[in-house]
Amino acid sequence: MNNSLKITSWNVNSLKVCLKNGFEDFVSSSGADILCLQEIKTDKIDLPVRGYHEYWNSGKQKGYAGVLILTKQKPLDIIYGVDNDEFDNEGRCMTLEFKDYYIVNIYVPTSVNKNLERYYFRLDFDEAFRAFVENLMRYKPVIICGDFNVAHQYIDINANCSRNVETPPGFLPQEREGFEQLLSLGLFDVYRHLNPDKRIYTWFSNYKAKDSKERRLDFGSRIDYFLVSNELIDCVQDATIHSDIEGSDHCPISLLLSV
Repeated sequence: MNNSLKITSWNVNSLKVCLKNGFEDFVSSSGADILCLQEIKTDKIDLPVRGYHEYWNSGKQKGYAGVLILTKQKPLDIIYGVDNDEFDNEGRCMTLEFKDYYIVNIYVPTSVNKNLERYYFRLDFDEAFRAFVENLMRYKPVIICGDFNVAHQYIDINANCSRNVETPPGFLPQEREGFEQLLSLGLFDVYRHLNPDKRIYTWFSNYKAKDSKERRLDFGSRIDYFLVSNELIDCVQDATIHSDIEGSDHCPISLLLSV
């Protein structure tokens, strides 16, 4: 393995809005070979970027969820969803197969709701996604990226975000356990593997593109991740959270691998 592969992941929280807030400049300067986007909230539109193959999974509900992958190298195959009809109409997952690995772009549902309906939906989604990933790993190593809507450990959430750090959705014991079970398949949380003691966040609530008090005060959570199979962890060269990039309530994250 002597070539580098750069993958960037970003929950853009509306692609059309992000396009007005620096998306094109970020893509052109990122140097990404593969760009995975979540929460695009749109059907296919013309993008002002060139040199990428585009793969869209917008879901059935207009203006909601959806994922998109831009890749310079054409994949061998594309898998839409997690092979479960209950979840695959929301456009939350897309997988590209390459010769030596799978790239999985994921947008996990949030538990936030006035009732428990989405809470149980999310826990069931976690289980379905874990089964989907486990099946992929029988054939090739996986690289998973996206918005998991969970802060794994106390170091991944700012205690000032809530009066009670135990209670906010995204840090509930069942959500964290679901993430832990996913890792137990033989996956590494790359950023935490490289930075075991560093506090840094990828998502900030009440976000305004041009003036985010929460981001300025560093009141956030780390809920966006790169996970890689243990076969690939020695290929990792770097993992970065791009805290300086605005345009969404999430920061882009990137992974550099030797492949």
